[in-house]
Amino acid sequence: MKAHTRRMTKLGSATLATLLLAGALMTGAASAQDATPDKAVVFTVGLTGDMVSPNPFKACCGAEYEMLFMNYDMLFGFSKKDLTYSPEDGLATDFEHNADSTVWTFTIRDGVKWHDGEPLTAADIAFTYNFIVNNKMGAFLNYLKSAGAEPPTFTAPNDTTLVWESPTPTSAPLTPPWIPILPEHVWSQFDGDPVAAKQFENVPAVGSGPFHLESWDTGQGWVMTANKGYWGGEPTIDEVDFKVFSNQEAMVGALKAGQIDFAEALNPTLFNSLEGAEGITTHVAPPAYFDNLAFNFGVPDKNDSSLPALHDVVLRQAIATAIDTQAIVDKLMLGNGTVGTTVTLPQSVWHWEPPADQQYTFDIAKANQMLDDAGYADTNDDGVRNDPKTGDELIIETLTIDSVTYSNDQGKLIAGWMKQIGIDMQLVPVSENKAYDLWGVGDFDAYIWGWGGDPDPDFIMSIFTTSQCLSWSDGCYSDPKFDAMYEKQKTILDPAERREYIYTMQQYIYEQVPEVVLAYENDLQAYRSDRWEGFTPVPEPDGFLIFGWGPYSYISLKPIASGGTGSQSVSTGMWLAVLAGIVVIGGGIFLIRRNKSDEERA
Repeated sequence: MKAHTRRMTKLGSATLATLLLAGALMTGAASAQDATPDKAVVFTVGLTGDMVSPNPFKACCGAEYEMLFMNYDMLFGFSKKDLTYSPEDGLATDFEHNADSTVWTFTIRDGVKWHDGEPLTAADIAFTYNFIVNNKMGAFLNYLKSAGAEPPTFTAPNDTTLVWESPTPTSAPLTPPWIPILPEHVWSQFDGDPVAAKQFENVPAVGSGPFHLESWDTGQGWVMTANKGYWGGEPTIDEVDFKVFSNQEAMVGALKAGQIDFAEALNPTLFNSLEGAEGITTHVAPPAYFDNLAFNFGVPDKNDSSLPALHDVVLRQAIATAIDTQAIVDKLMLGNGTVGTTVTLPQSVWHWEPPADQQYTFDIAKANQMLDDAGYADTNDDGVRNDPKTGDELIIETLTIDSVTYSNDQGKLIAGWMKQIGIDMQLVPVSENKAYDLWGVGDFDAYIWGWGGDPDPDFIMSIFTTSQCLSWSDGCYSDPKFDAMYEKQKTILDPAERREYIYTMQQYIYEQVPEVVLAYENDLQAYRSDRWEGFTPVPEPDGFLIFGWGPYSYISLKPIASGGTGSQSVSTGMWLAVLAGIVVIGGGIFLIRRNKSDEERA
């Protein structure tokens, strides 16, 4: 998530007198801001992971998805109450469908405008969906189209009517599809050229959401300004400033010092240190992510995994048996999470929990026996087993992600357990951006990262399909049986029947172990309660304050009258006064400027 550090920018030789003058002026600016009637109301968020890209077709992780929620609208939003589809919070206000659910007709809001003032109509929604289908934009394609099936069509007979026609019965419109609606007048230039579409910088980002991405300083943070004409109501605050920190300690220090208003995704030690701190309130949000150890299987028909033994389900099951997930929750998360099992979150109605006698319970002796029985012997007595088919030693180069709260520490624990069963897990710590690059080309043996899926399980199920290789798939897992199961669940219209089938799919994935779900981690958040009120938890009543399922808190937040207008900052006018003072004195100084750093994945 993000944080700021301090950087010294050299302007010339410094004198103590000049520094004191600059400091006095800066102090005056900070204390005077509350008295300035037209001072912008700024809410400042600290995190330790920057966006990978503000381009929707390259978005991967929590930071950019938070930006997308703020910058764009969807066909339907997620209900604040239970995360089901919500006509109140999206561009569609009503819908109907024919008897066999192959034709869906939506009523689209009238009078909505893009950030640049152009009108948003049903034609923009039809364009967005057709663009994804026709250009095979993998990031969002599975929301709209079944693999191997004829593509759906999307038309807009008038400005306020969208028609979704599917070749097969579908309930996809009610998932709802997590697809930001894009302006045709901006993105039509890339229709037919998906490569160029993914290369588009998209800053500033023209959307229709309650905030507008104005600027992004890579590795430092980004700024979003309020859309005062937002159809869902004018935000009270004027600007949200996301600041990237190099580490959580710096971020917490900034929160305590009043330099930021909100700290996201804290580790439990720092989170506990904030409990009872003056002016600060802590909040435990339910798990939004599960942490995982994912394996790379290579690109089908192009290249194999760098470690062929990972294709052996017995090896993967032995690895799962040798990981003490309870220790991860107890030692690293200090109890702020629950033991991982399957790929849906435990609070979800879609979650299937394996019966106790079917779970991979931590058992080093059993894991060793499994590998012995499968022929993985240590042929040269160096402590590392060999693949009986290739003779290669079981060396698994495993990426850990510096900015993901528990990744590096989980790697160290897991490497220790792997050593006890004759596997050499070599940890390779990388930044999130580097991990994203390596993931995108399949250049790794395994990694310890995490997933935050949609409220509906369709997305998280899709990442295990062959069609998602080098897109959302962790490691190009490919299984024709599971591919067929995924397509079938899309055609089951009865919710109870579909839920039972989703349970069956989770059981199958659990047994095949394309990845090991390590833990479901609570999102530990903290904010300046002496300055801000009006947070909207999603889902109600104790959900995420921000970094959840919509821009709701950013719209409803209000500064407390005695708390000022947000984190302390120096106005442009005062900075000019400072600089003018420096010129008058004639010396030039080292000017202290705010900066930020980088990091994380959802």
